[in-house]
Parts: sequence; C-alpha cells; structure tokens
Amino acid sequence: MVLKNTDEIAIAPDDIVTVTRMHHITEIQFTKKANLRATVKRLNSNEFLVISTGEIKEFERTNKRSDSSQGIRKSTKALRYLINANFTGASNECFVTLTFAPDASGWRPMLGDGGYITKMFKRFSRRLTKRYGHFEFIKVNEPHADGHAHLHVLMRFDNLDSINISDSDMERLWGCGFVKAESLDDVDNIGAYLSSYVTNIEVNAETLAKFSTHDFLGEKIGDCVVTDSRTGKKYVKGGRLHFYPTGTQLYNKSKGIKMPPRRRMKYKDAKKIVGSVNPTFARDSHFDRDGFTNETRFESYNSKR
Repeated sequence: MVLKNTDEIAIAPDDIVTVTRMHHITEIQFTKKANLRATVKRLNSNEFLVISTGEIKEFERTNKRSDSSQGIRKSTKALRYLINANFTGASNECFVTLTFAPDASGWRPMLGDGGYITKMFKRFSRRLTKRYGHFEFIKVNEPHADGHAHLHVLMRFDNLDSINISDSDMERLWGCGFVKAESLDDVDNIGAYLSSYVTNIEVNAETLAKFSTHDFLGEKIGDCVVTDSRTGKKYVKGGRLHFYPTGTQLYNKSKGIKMPPRRRMKYKDAKKIVGSVNPTFARDSHFDRDGFTNETRFESYNSKR
C-alpha cells in the first residue's frame, strides 16, 4: 500500500465525518470512500472469513510489530484517544517511568517476560492503593534497544484533589528499580505527546546502528526523523516499535479508563462544535493499493491553544 502526503483535501459541508471529543481536544476525520460494512469476519486466532466470497483465509504473521504499519497506526491512535479522554494534566494526576534494576545474577526482565512484569506491577498497585487510595491508570510497556523492559504509567487519583509523590517514595513502593516522575504541566495534548514519547527513539550512534538507512517501514530513516520542540532532541518517528516482539501489547489500562465516544455527522455540524478557528494540526493523505485509491483528511482542534 502506498501512503503519501498530498495537497489539502477540501471537505464539503455535507460530507460525513467522524468526530471524537476528548475534553479540550476535538478530532475530525474524513475519508472520501468510507466503507462502513465489515468485509471480513474473524473465525479464530489463525483464520478469517471473506464475507463477499465465502473464502476462509489465514492471517499473515510478522516477525516484528514494525512490519505492520496499519497495526502501528491503530495501536498508537487508540492509545492517544484513551489518554486524552481520561487525562488532562490535572493536579490529581501523575506520570512516572518505572525501571527494572538487574538482580544479583544480573538478570532483568525482557519485554517478553509479561508474567513477571504484570506480577510486579500488581504488587506496586496494591502498595500504592494502600497508601494513597484507588487510582486509574494507563501503563505502557516499552523496550530499551536491547529488549529489556521499562514502564511508563499515567495515574489518576479520583478520591484526591491533588497528588504529590516524591521519586524516593515512589521508588520504595515500586521496589524494582529506578523511578522517574515527569511533569506534564506544559503539555496541552498529553495523548499526542506520550504516544510519540513511547514509540519514537532518540537518534544516536546506537539507534543508527540498529536501522538500515534505507529500511524503516519502507522509508529512508532520514525521512522519519523529528525534533522534540520541548528538548531539541531528534527522534526516529516510530523507531522504538522495531524492538517490540510480535504480539506484545503496547499498553494496558484499568477498568475505569474508557474510550471516548465517536460520532458521525456532517462536516458543517462538526464545525459548529469547534467554531470558526483553524485546525491546530491537519494531515492529508492519499492511499493507493492494487488500483484502489482513497483520500483522508485529519483535523485536530485544541481549545487550549
């Protein structure tokens, strides 16, 4: 499938769009040729049914999560929606990174050691709840370049007006390694910031050694480099996804974390929601696969800007 940026796509007032509202952020998505009917039906973990022909086919398997650009987009999009629908940077929220120190034998968990990682996080959750009360969370499982795991966790304490836990106290409660808390006070789109934070990887000698200069999701690595406006550091966009084993979940969440509602409506009605302002961010894309072409436009509106 060929996907490329294109000239701005004009959306007519009566065109149907999908609107996602998340506190101060509203996203509008337009697809020129939208297919609202299912074309396949999943039968089991290995097979699916093509509804139009009755054929039963097998899913294609990949060795790396980064081999599937569609899977990457779906996972990061869902993560962004969950974060922005449930976190706003309020005083009763916090963001921490939890790491694993080597044990006496030098062992520390790889991302594939899901059972151990889950066990340690549940222990941490019990300790934290006992001291500060119930909290909702989104936990992102992230690999270092060598495959070892660390966790990024957004937490929200609904029974408290504010939360302030020192790194040293959080480290004692975690009990597995180094802990770092990060302020999100100046981040007005936490979902976009954190979904890129956990999928991008900093450009350095080690990073460049991991990638072929002409083989990164079918693009040159130089075309995938972005600069963080907050720190000035350069990152390979989506680069960390090369280190996720196939089948590994990007994230987990507590039961109280809900996806935002999505509504289909005419574009002119969507514009009534966001007002007369221009999009904070917009992206136009053209798709071409086996002779089938399509165009999409994505608009994001942030009322804090």
